Amino acid sequence: MNDKVCMSKVNEIPVRGNELFRVFARFEFALKDAGYFKTGSKNAVEADWDSFANKCLGVDFYNQLKVSGDFSIIFDVPLGKQIVNEDGVGWDKAKLPADVQSLFGAVRRVRNNLFHGGKSDQPDSDRNDELVDCAISIMICALRKCESVRWSFEGRY
Repeated sequence: MNDKVCMSKVNEIPVRGNELFRVFARFEFALKDAGYFKTGSKNAVEADWDSFANKCLGVDFYNQLKVSGDFSIIFDVPLGKQIVNEDGVGWDKAKLPADVQSLFGAVRRVRNNLFHGGKSDQPDSDRNDELVDCAISIMICALRKCESVRWSFEGRY
C-alpha cells in the first residue's frame, strides 16, 4: 500500500483564495467588534452581515457598486449554489443580488463555496479567480464606507 497522499488538488484554489480567507475572517471579527452581531444557537455570537449592510451601507452603496461596472461578475452572472438533488450533491444558480443585503450574501457565498469545498471541480471554475477578487474588493469598499468596522478591521481600538 502506498502511504503517500497526493496533495496536488489542495493547491487548486483561486490565486487570492488564501487572501480571501484572511480578509473575510478579519472582516467578521470587525463586524462583531463594531457591534454588528447577533446571537446564534446556544448563545453563540455571529456576525450580523445583514444589519451591517442595511444600516451602515444601504442602497447608495449597492447602487454605486452596481453602476460602476467593476463588479459585473457578481451582479450579472448568478453564482453557483451547492444543492442536494437526485444524483447527490449538485449545482443550482443562486439569485442575483437585488439589494445591499443580498450583495453581501453573494460575497459570503463566494467564501463559503471556496471554504466548504464547492470550488473544486464545479461549474464556476473558469471564473473563480475573478469571483474571489470581486468579493475581496467589495469588502474593501465597504470598509472605506463604514469607519467603525474599518477601525476594528485595522486594529485601531
